[in-house]
Amino acid sequence: MLQLEPWLRAVQSGVGLALVVVLLLAWGRGWASLADRLPASLRSRLAALRTMGTGGRLLWPTALALYNWAAQWATYHLVLRATHVPVSLAASFTALIVVNLGGLLRPTPANIGVTQAALVVGLLPFGVAPSMRSRRVGAAGVTGAPVLFLGAMVTGWRLLKLESELA
Repeated sequence: MLQLEPWLRAVQSGVGLALVVVLLLAWGRGWASLADRLPASLRSRLAALRTMGTGGRLLWPTALALYNWAAQWATYHLVLRATHVPVSLAASFTALIVVNLGGLLRPTPANIGVTQAALVVGLLPFGVAPSMRSRRVGAAGVTGAPVLFLGAMVTGWRLLKLESELA
């Protein structure tokens, strides 16, 4: 769905092929024989990975993770469309990826401000007018304030209760 540069499409294809190879190795138990050939220091580090992929343990978590991403993408797209931001599926997907990458670091509680800034940056390449993005995204940021307030109240109440129990 995304218009990518040819070199980036080649990287995408290479990563996809590598993922398919890893999945086939895990499914066909080839991972264990490959790991047995590694040096002892690397083998000990891969022990958890070897047991994790056996018996189809990763099938349902992977399926649910893909469902989660699809639902998150649909939510971003539908909310942006509902706020009259003219976005394509590619724009909403890019915004989703940028927001999730922006969420790796959490400089503010609930990433308020970081999430909104990442959303604006994610929509930049798609020609969405900056003033429109800022208004809509700013409105979305205000909705996080009540959640932070309620979280602070609940946390504060629990800390007071814990302090009285310790006393």
